[in-house]
Amino acid sequence: MRKRGKKNKRAARAKNLGDWSSMATTNGDAKAAKSFKNQNSLAAATAAARESTKKTEIPSSDKKKALTGVRYQQEIPLFEARQVFECARICNTHEPGTDEETAIVKVKYQVLGTVERLRELEDQRNENQNELNTIETHLKEFVEENLAYTNKLISEATLPAEIPNVHTLNEIKALEHSRNTGCVHAPQLIDSMGVQLPPGIDPQIMIGGYARFILMTKLPGSRLQWEDFWRKTEAARGEIRQAFKVALIDVWRQGIYPNDCAMRNILWDEAGRKCYIVEFEDHHEIKVSEKDLEGFWSHMDGYEPWWIDERRRPQRWLGRN
Repeated sequence: MRKRGKKNKRAARAKNLGDWSSMATTNGDAKAAKSFKNQNSLAAATAAARESTKKTEIPSSDKKKALTGVRYQQEIPLFEARQVFECARICNTHEPGTDEETAIVKVKYQVLGTVERLRELEDQRNENQNELNTIETHLKEFVEENLAYTNKLISEATLPAEIPNVHTLNEIKALEHSRNTGCVHAPQLIDSMGVQLPPGIDPQIMIGGYARFILMTKLPGSRLQWEDFWRKTEAARGEIRQAFKVALIDVWRQGIYPNDCAMRNILWDEAGRKCYIVEFEDHHEIKVSEKDLEGFWSHMDGYEPWWIDERRRPQRWLGRN
């Protein structure tokens, strides 16, 4: 009975995600694969992936849906690749949170480490082992802990995993919380689904490892760009800052504190004159009362960590409006 329940739950998620089209599924499960009536092939998008940490180029025919190339994180196990697509609804649904006609799907999947990084981990383990054989007794516990941690990293770097990278889980948690609290200044989770990786998706995949599809609401606007922001007039920059403050305080109000403070994680909607906060892989939960939010803003130095404070203005643009 428990297995049947899990199967039904998975089928329901596949159906919900199947209401959207974006890329060919990486799912090895035939039933789930049928749910993805997709127009944009992740396999095609990643087939040309170079065996390095460089960004993969998307074939030109796929660029209309792929919002990013394949990006690799091969420094900290679990190693992971990610790619973002825009989706269009392909059928009607009465599922909650799916009123939009377009959405964003972020695909994350486990990959192998680079030869250089794996060699570094192996050297680190050998160093820990040598220290353990020669170090004084009262320091052995510390070295044993280091050795155990290194062995854990090597295991995560070389074996397929069912549970995704902690940052992926953090992002899903934040997006779900955003949906549950009705946060209007951050994307909201529509659904997520995990599958096991089959061969042939990417030369760097960890066969048998995880893939996770994260379907979220699409927000208006575009990411702030360094050059574009600082070329704007002082008045225009001030307007963006005020809109950003409203957005960030609203996110804090929902109990989410983004740790990845960077201009690239701010969306500016020129038409709506609003800002939105994105990317919650690295965040922590906070609890700040409504009356304390303004004081918390001042304490955290508001704009400065996000690189939009006027004090961050590049020297070459000083003296301009």
